[in-house]
Amino acid sequence: FFHEFERKTFSLVQDLRKLFYSIYCTDDHTEIHKDINEIYKTVSRGLRDSSSFLLVKAQRNFTLGNYLSDFPGIVHFLVINRTQNKIIVPSLGAQGRSARYCHEIVQTLSKFHRRLVQCGYLGGFMRRKDLLYSYKLWFQNAGKVVSPENTVQYTPTQPRSQLLCMLYHNMVQHYFGVRAPLVECYELLTIHIGEVPLEYVNDSATRLMQVVCSDFAS
Repeated sequence: FFHEFERKTFSLVQDLRKLFYSIYCTDDHTEIHKDINEIYKTVSRGLRDSSSFLLVKAQRNFTLGNYLSDFPGIVHFLVINRTQNKIIVPSLGAQGRSARYCHEIVQTLSKFHRRLVQCGYLGGFMRRKDLLYSYKLWFQNAGKVVSPENTVQYTPTQPRSQLLCMLYHNMVQHYFGVRAPLVECYELLTIHIGEVPLEYVNDSATRLMQVVCSDFAS
C-alpha cells in the first residue's frame, strides 16, 4: 500500500510539472486552458459533494463537555489511530479571540508532537505558560495493549522528508517484525491546565482513549 502511495504521489508531481511547463513555457495555451477549465468544473462538483458529506458528519460533533466530569483539568485532546488513519477530536466551538487562542495552543501541541515523533519518542510532556501538553503512543493487538518486542528505540531515518504514514509503518515493523500486520498504532495528544499533576495525566491517558473509542465504536 505505502509503496503504491509513494508511486502515485511521484506521478502526481510529474504531472504537475508537465502542467506548469504547458502553461508557462509554451506558446499555444488555448487547448491547455480548455482542459484546465474542465478539470476545474469536475473538481468543483466533487468538492460540493464532499461539503455536503461533511455537513452531515458535523451533526455527530461532540464537545469537550462530555468528558470534563471524568477527566477534570483537560482542555483539549486528539485520539489518532495511525493504522486506520482515523482521528477523533472534540469540537472547540470557539469564535473570535477565543478561536485564535485555541488555534495557537493546538499549533503548539502539533509542533510538540512532531518533534517527539521525529526523534522516535513514544511519549513526553511539556509545560508552557499555564498549560501542560502531553503525548503518548502505544500499540494494540486484538484490542489489548502490547509492548514492543524489539527493545531498541526506533529512530526514523530522514524524518523531515519521510511521509508520515511511512514513518509509523516503519516504526511498527521495527518493534514487531513479522507480527507487525497484527498490530495497530495509537496516539493520544492532550492539553491540560498546568496545575494538573503529571502522574494523573499519564495514568488517565489509556482510560481516556478507551472511553473515546468506545463512544465512537460505531
